[in-house]
Amino acid sequence: MYWYKRFGTTDLPTDRPNQDLSTGDSFNVEFVPMAGGGLFDTRGSDLTDPHGMKIGVSGAISTKAQSTTALEAQLYAMQALVGKRDKLYREREIGLTWEWAYARLMKFKTRRNKQNVNFVDLDFEFQVEDRCWHGANHDNGWLLDSGEYFDSGLFFDSADFTFTLDASPKTVTVTNGGTTVIVTDCVITVSAIGVDITALQIEKLVSAAAVADVSYAGTITAGQSLVIDCGADSVENNSVADYNNFSRGAGHKQDSIMPLDPGDNSIRITKTGGGAASTINFSFDDGYR
Repeated sequence: MYWYKRFGTTDLPTDRPNQDLSTGDSFNVEFVPMAGGGLFDTRGSDLTDPHGMKIGVSGAISTKAQSTTALEAQLYAMQALVGKRDKLYREREIGLTWEWAYARLMKFKTRRNKQNVNFVDLDFEFQVEDRCWHGANHDNGWLLDSGEYFDSGLFFDSADFTFTLDASPKTVTVTNGGTTVIVTDCVITVSAIGVDITALQIEKLVSAAAVADVSYAGTITAGQSLVIDCGADSVENNSVADYNNFSRGAGHKQDSIMPLDPGDNSIRITKTGGGAASTINFSFDDGYR
């Protein structure tokens, strides 16, 4: 399990905690009545995502480790967060790993009891915007996001998934370390090194059969890169939009370009041209519900 610990750079109260661990309701599901009785689920076996998730976080601040003046300043600082959009962080108790999602603080309530003037009860209501919680980041660089700092318990991100295209076809394994959530916003970068790549096909395999199949028919000039942003549904060659040369194959059975299931994903890359030092990189965050 986990505790919500921070909103942006502001630590949430940890005394007298009471937190909502709900996931929200599924959406984009339609049930059609059948003539013989029962309902037909239009989404079939596809996984749906929660929608409109609201999270309640309660706690207290006190004079246990600060003066009354500092307590008052802390209260005013938290009141000022109402309406703000930022990253909401939670920390898992096992492994002490951090996850985050973009959220907006919609409501803030304060209660104080005259019988005990040394603490103030606080209630926060967050509206979560993301479809899932972001876990470990798999990128090709060591970057720190704005507002994150080491003494908060955060740590360097895990290793990236970059592979050398020294054979064609070449099958690689890309691991989504999250639980139950399919990652749909992976960014795929193919870099041509030494020789132009004149054709490219990327497939996700399940039991040796392709369930996702996309191709690029343009030329990736040596020294340049093709960037496929699966979340934005965009394709750029050397930073210039080129969706016209991008296509989905007849066997493509996915809503998004290249969804990554929880666990290991077998990806096959077939290219024409391109030197043996050419690379493909998959950049994404592990997904959690």
